[in-house]
Amino acid sequence: MMENKIRGPESIAIRNGKLYTGTADGKVVSIDLETNTMKTVARLGNAPCGLPDDEPTCGRPLGLRFDKDGTLVIVDAYLGLFRINVDTGAFKCLLSSSQAIKGEKPKLLNDVDIADDGKIYFTDSSSKWNRKDNRLLIMDAPTDARVMVFDPKTGETEVIIDHLMFANGIQLSENNDYLLVVELTKCRILKYHLRGLQARQLEVFADNLPGVPDNIRRRPNGHYWVSMATIRRQEKFSFIDFTAPRPWFKKILMKIFDQETLVKISPKYGLIIELNKNGQIVKSFHDPSGNIVPSISQAEEHNGVLYLGSYYLPYISKLVLTESELPYVENQT
Repeated sequence: MMENKIRGPESIAIRNGKLYTGTADGKVVSIDLETNTMKTVARLGNAPCGLPDDEPTCGRPLGLRFDKDGTLVIVDAYLGLFRINVDTGAFKCLLSSSQAIKGEKPKLLNDVDIADDGKIYFTDSSSKWNRKDNRLLIMDAPTDARVMVFDPKTGETEVIIDHLMFANGIQLSENNDYLLVVELTKCRILKYHLRGLQARQLEVFADNLPGVPDNIRRRPNGHYWVSMATIRRQEKFSFIDFTAPRPWFKKILMKIFDQETLVKISPKYGLIIELNKNGQIVKSFHDPSGNIVPSISQAEEHNGVLYLGSYYLPYISKLVLTESELPYVENQT
Protein backbone atom coordinates (compact mmCIF):
# COMPACT_ATOMS: atom_id res chain seq x y z
CA MET A 1 0.00 0.00 0.00
CA MET A 2 1.04 3.59 -0.72
CA GLU A 3 4.22 2.46 -2.47
CA ASN A 4 6.66 5.39 -2.73
CA LYS A 5 4.01 7.71 -1.25
CA ILE A 6 4.94 7.11 2.37
CA ARG A 7 8.19 6.52 4.24
CA GLY A 8 8.69 4.71 7.50
CA PRO A 9 5.13 3.85 8.63
CA GLU A 10 6.43 2.49 11.94
CA SER A 11 3.27 1.98 14.00
CA ILE A 12 -0.31 1.40 12.82
CA ALA A 13 -3.78 1.90 14.31
CA ILE A 14 -7.07 1.39 12.47
CA ARG A 15 -10.46 2.96 13.19
CA ASN A 16 -13.63 3.53 11.16
CA GLY A 17 -12.14 2.24 7.92
CA LYS A 18 -9.00 4.35 8.12
CA LEU A 19 -5.43 3.37 8.89
CA TYR A 20 -3.32 5.85 10.87
CA THR A 21 0.45 5.91 11.06
CA GLY A 22 3.43 8.19 11.70
CA THR A 23 6.03 8.78 9.00
CA ALA A 24 9.76 9.45 8.78
CA ASP A 25 9.14 13.07 7.78
CA GLY A 26 7.29 13.84 11.00
CA LYS A 27 3.68 13.52 9.86
CA VAL A 28 0.72 11.63 11.22
CA VAL A 29 -1.36 10.47 8.25
CA SER A 30 -4.59 8.61 7.60
CA ILE A 31 -5.22 6.18 4.74
CA ASP A 32 -8.76 5.33 3.66
CA LEU A 33 -8.75 1.54 3.30
CA GLU A 34 -11.57 1.62 0.75
CA THR A 35 -10.35 4.36 -1.58
CA ASN A 36 -6.62 3.98 -0.80
CA THR A 37 -6.25 7.74 -0.44
CA MET A 38 -3.98 9.40 2.09
CA LYS A 39 -4.11 12.74 3.90
CA THR A 40 -2.04 14.44 6.55
CA VAL A 41 -3.77 14.59 9.92
CA ALA A 42 -1.15 16.52 11.89
CA ARG A 43 2.48 17.49 12.13
CA LEU A 44 3.71 17.64 15.72
CA GLY A 45 7.07 19.34 15.12
CA ASN A 46 8.52 22.06 12.92
CA ALA A 47 10.13 22.11 9.47
CA PRO A 48 12.58 21.31 7.98
CA CYS A 49 11.79 17.58 7.87
CA GLY A 50 12.90 14.49 6.00
CA LEU A 51 16.53 14.04 7.05
CA PRO A 52 17.82 12.26 10.16
CA ASP A 53 19.35 15.49 11.48
CA ASP A 54 15.92 17.16 11.21
CA GLU A 55 14.27 14.65 13.53
CA PRO A 56 14.88 16.36 16.91
CA THR A 57 12.84 19.41 15.88
CA CYS A 58 10.61 17.93 13.17
CA GLY A 59 9.71 14.98 15.35
CA ARG A 60 9.31 11.29 14.60
CA PRO A 61 5.86 9.87 15.48
CA LEU A 62 6.11 6.26 16.65
CA GLY A 63 3.67 4.22 18.77
CA LEU A 64 -0.01 5.15 18.50
CA ARG A 65 -3.38 3.90 19.77
CA PHE A 66 -6.96 5.08 19.91
CA ASP A 67 -8.56 5.68 23.29
CA LYS A 68 -12.19 4.77 24.02
CA ASP A 69 -13.33 8.26 22.93
CA GLY A 70 -11.76 7.94 19.47
CA THR A 71 -8.85 10.27 20.17
CA LEU A 72 -5.46 9.20 18.83
CA VAL A 73 -2.79 8.93 21.52
CA ILE A 74 0.74 8.93 20.17
CA VAL A 75 4.33 9.14 21.35
CA ASP A 76 6.82 11.13 19.32
CA ALA A 77 10.36 9.84 19.79
CA TYR A 78 11.68 13.36 20.41
CA LEU A 79 8.77 15.59 21.35
CA GLY A 80 6.64 13.74 23.89
CA LEU A 81 3.21 12.22 24.48
CA PHE A 82 0.30 13.70 22.50
CA ARG A 83 -3.45 13.47 21.89
CA ILE A 84 -4.75 14.17 18.40
CA ASN A 85 -8.31 14.83 17.23
CA VAL A 86 -8.18 12.96 13.91
CA ASP A 87 -11.22 14.85 12.57
CA THR A 88 -9.81 18.35 13.07
CA GLY A 89 -6.05 17.71 13.32
CA ALA A 90 -5.91 19.61 16.61
CA PHE A 91 -3.42 18.14 19.07
CA LYS A 92 -2.37 18.60 22.67
CA CYS A 93 0.92 17.71 24.31
CA LEU A 94 0.26 15.67 27.45
CA LEU A 95 3.90 15.24 28.40
CA SER A 96 6.91 16.99 26.87
CA SER A 97 10.22 15.17 26.44
CA SER A 98 11.90 18.28 27.83
CA GLN A 99 10.42 17.36 31.21
CA ALA A 100 12.65 15.23 33.41
CA ILE A 101 10.97 12.18 34.88
CA LYS A 102 12.61 10.87 38.03
CA GLY A 103 15.70 12.90 37.21
CA GLU A 104 16.07 11.81 33.56
CA LYS A 105 14.67 13.31 30.37
CA PRO A 106 13.34 10.75 27.90
CA LYS A 107 15.30 10.67 24.64
CA LEU A 108 13.53 7.93 22.71
CA LEU A 109 9.84 7.57 23.46
CA ASN A 110 8.80 4.48 21.54
CA ASP A 111 5.44 2.79 22.08
CA VAL A 112 2.19 3.35 23.95
CA ASP A 113 -0.93 1.55 25.18
CA ILE A 114 -4.03 2.75 27.01
CA ALA A 115 -5.70 1.00 29.92
CA ASP A 116 -9.44 0.77 30.43
CA ASP A 117 -9.19 3.36 33.22
CA GLY A 118 -7.58 5.84 30.81
CA LYS A 119 -4.03 5.58 32.12
CA ILE A 120 -1.40 5.70 29.36
CA TYR A 121 1.55 3.31 29.50
CA PHE A 122 4.59 4.06 27.36
CA THR A 123 8.22 3.13 26.84
CA ASP A 124 11.32 5.30 26.83
CA SER A 125 14.02 3.29 25.06
CA SER A 126 16.91 5.36 26.35
CA SER A 127 17.87 8.47 28.30
CA LYS A 128 21.23 8.52 26.48
CA TRP A 129 20.62 7.81 22.78
CA ASN A 130 17.93 9.30 20.55
CA ARG A 131 16.03 7.60 17.70
CA LYS A 132 18.36 8.51 14.84
CA ASP A 133 21.17 6.82 16.75
CA ASN A 134 19.18 3.66 17.49
CA ARG A 135 21.85 1.32 16.04
CA LEU A 136 24.39 2.82 18.41
CA LEU A 137 21.91 2.28 21.23
CA ILE A 138 21.75 -1.42 20.35
CA MET A 139 25.54 -1.65 20.23
CA ASP A 140 26.07 0.29 23.44
CA ALA A 141 23.36 -1.74 25.26
CA PRO A 142 22.89 0.57 28.25
CA THR A 143 20.39 -0.37 30.97
CA ASP A 144 18.66 3.00 30.90
CA ALA A 145 15.29 2.16 29.31
CA ARG A 146 12.08 2.65 31.29
CA VAL A 147 8.36 1.99 31.28
CA MET A 148 6.16 4.79 32.56
CA VAL A 149 2.49 5.49 33.14
CA PHE A 150 0.78 8.84 32.67
CA ASP A 151 -2.50 9.55 34.46
CA PRO A 152 -4.59 12.07 32.45
CA LYS A 153 -6.75 12.75 35.51
CA THR A 154 -3.87 13.99 37.66
CA GLY A 155 -1.27 14.86 35.03
CA GLU A 156 1.27 12.79 36.95
CA THR A 157 3.81 10.39 35.47
CA GLU A 158 5.26 7.40 37.31
CA VAL A 159 8.20 5.17 36.39
CA ILE A 160 7.05 1.59 36.97
CA ILE A 161 9.97 -0.34 35.43
CA ASP A 162 13.55 0.85 34.94
CA HIS A 163 17.04 -0.47 34.15
CA LEU A 164 15.88 -2.19 30.95
CA MET A 165 17.79 -2.63 27.69
CA PHE A 166 16.01 -0.84 24.83
CA ALA A 167 12.40 -1.16 25.98
CA ASN A 168 10.37 -1.08 22.77
CA GLY A 169 6.85 -2.37 22.08
CA ILE A 170 4.26 -2.45 24.86
CA GLN A 171 0.90 -4.22 25.19
CA LEU A 172 -1.70 -4.56 27.94
CA SER A 173 -3.41 -7.90 28.46
CA GLU A 174 -7.06 -8.33 27.57
CA ASN A 175 -8.13 -7.79 31.19
CA ASN A 176 -5.47 -5.15 31.94
CA ASP A 177 -4.04 -7.35 34.69
CA TYR A 178 -0.54 -7.37 33.24
CA LEU A 179 1.65 -5.47 30.81
CA LEU A 180 3.99 -6.99 28.21
CA VAL A 181 7.17 -5.09 27.37
CA VAL A 182 9.58 -5.88 24.54
CA GLU A 183 13.21 -5.71 25.62
CA LEU A 184 14.79 -5.46 22.19
CA THR A 185 18.48 -5.85 22.99
CA LYS A 186 17.86 -9.03 24.97
CA CYS A 187 15.48 -10.48 22.35
CA ARG A 188 12.82 -11.15 24.94
CA ILE A 189 9.45 -9.98 26.29
CA LEU A 190 8.83 -9.19 29.94
CA LYS A 191 5.58 -9.46 31.88
CA TYR A 192 4.77 -6.85 34.54
CA HIS A 193 1.86 -7.67 36.83
CA LEU A 194 -0.50 -4.76 37.46
CA ARG A 195 -3.02 -6.43 39.79
CA GLY A 196 -3.38 -9.32 42.20
CA LEU A 197 -0.90 -10.97 44.53
CA GLN A 198 1.95 -10.49 42.03
CA ALA A 199 1.28 -6.79 41.46
CA ARG A 200 4.44 -4.83 40.58
CA GLN A 201 6.40 -8.03 40.01
CA LEU A 202 8.34 -8.53 36.79
CA GLU A 203 9.02 -11.84 35.05
CA VAL A 204 10.11 -13.13 31.65
CA PHE A 205 7.15 -13.89 29.36
CA ALA A 206 9.04 -15.06 26.26
CA ASP A 207 12.81 -15.48 26.03
CA ASN A 208 15.40 -16.22 23.34
CA LEU A 209 13.13 -15.06 20.51
CA PRO A 210 14.13 -15.96 16.92
CA GLY A 211 14.68 -12.33 16.02
CA VAL A 212 15.06 -8.82 17.38
CA PRO A 213 11.52 -7.88 18.49
CA ASP A 214 9.95 -4.50 17.80
CA ASN A 215 6.25 -3.86 18.49
CA ILE A 216 3.74 -6.25 20.03
CA ARG A 217 -0.03 -6.18 19.46
CA ARG A 218 -2.87 -8.26 20.86
CA ARG A 219 -5.03 -10.46 18.64
CA PRO A 220 -8.81 -10.75 19.08
CA ASN A 221 -8.29 -14.17 20.72
CA GLY A 222 -5.92 -12.78 23.34
CA HIS A 223 -2.74 -14.00 21.62
CA TYR A 224 -0.01 -11.59 20.53
CA TRP A 225 1.62 -10.67 17.24
CA VAL A 226 5.32 -9.86 17.63
CA SER A 227 7.15 -8.35 14.66
CA MET A 228 10.89 -8.71 14.13
CA ALA A 229 13.18 -5.89 13.07
CA THR A 230 15.76 -8.48 12.06
CA ILE A 231 16.31 -12.18 12.72
CA ARG A 232 18.76 -14.39 14.54
CA ARG A 233 19.99 -17.41 12.58
CA GLN A 234 21.04 -20.43 14.56
CA GLU A 235 22.92 -22.01 11.66
CA LYS A 236 24.53 -18.79 10.47
CA PHE A 237 26.49 -15.87 11.89
CA SER A 238 24.32 -13.62 14.08
CA PHE A 239 25.73 -10.16 14.60
CA ILE A 240 23.73 -9.52 17.77
CA ASP A 241 24.54 -12.89 19.34
CA PHE A 242 28.23 -12.61 18.48
CA THR A 243 28.66 -9.12 19.91
CA ALA A 244 26.41 -9.48 22.99
CA PRO A 245 29.07 -11.11 25.24
CA ARG A 246 31.88 -8.99 23.75
CA PRO A 247 31.33 -5.35 24.83
CA TRP A 248 34.93 -4.50 23.94
CA PHE A 249 34.31 -5.60 20.35
CA LYS A 250 31.14 -3.54 20.12
CA LYS A 251 33.03 -0.43 21.21
CA ILE A 252 35.57 -0.99 18.44
CA LEU A 253 32.81 -1.43 15.83
CA MET A 254 31.08 1.76 17.00
CA LYS A 255 34.28 3.69 16.29
CA ILE A 256 34.94 2.10 12.89
CA PHE A 257 31.51 1.75 11.27
CA ASP A 258 28.64 4.17 10.86
CA GLN A 259 25.01 3.19 11.43
CA GLU A 260 24.26 2.72 7.73
CA THR A 261 26.93 0.04 7.51
CA LEU A 262 25.44 -1.74 10.52
CA VAL A 263 22.03 -1.68 8.83
CA LYS A 264 23.44 -3.16 5.62
CA ILE A 265 24.95 -6.17 7.38
CA SER A 266 21.68 -6.98 9.18
CA PRO A 267 19.85 -9.98 7.65
CA LYS A 268 16.96 -9.10 5.32
CA TYR A 269 14.25 -11.48 6.44
CA GLY A 270 10.62 -10.74 7.24
CA LEU A 271 9.32 -12.52 10.34
CA ILE A 272 6.17 -12.27 12.47
CA ILE A 273 5.44 -14.67 15.31
CA GLU A 274 2.25 -15.32 17.24
CA LEU A 275 2.59 -15.95 20.97
CA ASN A 276 -0.14 -17.53 23.06
CA LYS A 277 -1.07 -16.34 26.56
CA ASN A 278 1.77 -18.42 27.99
CA GLY A 279 4.42 -16.82 25.79
CA GLN A 280 4.80 -19.85 23.51
CA ILE A 281 5.20 -19.49 19.73
CA VAL A 282 2.16 -21.03 18.04
CA LYS A 283 2.46 -19.57 14.54
CA SER A 284 4.89 -17.66 12.35
CA PHE A 285 4.95 -15.97 8.95
CA HIS A 286 8.16 -15.63 6.94
CA ASP A 287 9.58 -13.73 3.99
CA PRO A 288 12.94 -15.58 3.73
CA SER A 289 14.10 -13.54 0.75
CA GLY A 290 13.29 -10.24 2.42
CA ASN A 291 12.23 -8.90 -0.97
CA ILE A 292 8.84 -7.63 0.23
CA VAL A 293 9.28 -7.21 3.97
CA PRO A 294 12.97 -7.23 4.93
CA SER A 295 12.10 -5.84 8.37
CA ILE A 296 8.82 -5.44 10.26
CA SER A 297 8.11 -2.93 13.01
CA GLN A 298 4.48 -3.84 13.70
CA ALA A 299 1.75 -6.27 12.64
CA GLU A 300 -1.77 -4.86 13.06
CA GLU A 301 -4.68 -7.25 12.52
CA HIS A 302 -7.94 -5.92 11.06
CA ASN A 303 -10.77 -7.78 9.32
CA GLY A 304 -8.65 -10.80 8.44
CA VAL A 305 -5.66 -8.79 7.20
CA LEU A 306 -2.29 -8.13 8.80
CA TYR A 307 -1.02 -4.64 8.01
CA LEU A 308 2.75 -4.54 8.38
CA GLY A 309 4.64 -1.43 9.38
CA SER A 310 8.30 -0.54 8.90
CA TYR A 311 10.56 2.14 10.31
CA TYR A 312 12.11 2.83 6.90
CA LEU A 313 10.29 1.16 3.96
CA PRO A 314 8.37 3.36 1.46
CA TYR A 315 5.14 1.36 1.76
CA ILE A 316 2.83 -0.62 4.04
CA SER A 317 2.64 -4.37 3.40
CA LYS A 318 -0.50 -6.49 3.69
CA LEU A 319 -0.86 -10.16 4.54
CA VAL A 320 -4.31 -11.68 4.05
CA LEU A 321 -4.98 -14.39 6.63
CA THR A 322 -6.58 -17.64 5.51
CA GLU A 323 -9.65 -18.99 7.29
CA SER A 324 -7.53 -21.36 9.37
CA GLU A 325 -5.31 -18.45 10.47
CA LEU A 326 -8.18 -16.28 11.66
CA PRO A 327 -8.49 -15.91 15.44
CA TYR A 328 -10.43 -18.36 17.54
CA VAL A 329 -11.61 -18.14 21.13
CA GLU A 330 -10.03 -20.58 23.53
CA ASN A 331 -10.48 -21.41 27.19
CA GLN A 332 -6.75 -21.48 27.90
CA THR A 333 -5.50 -18.76 30.25
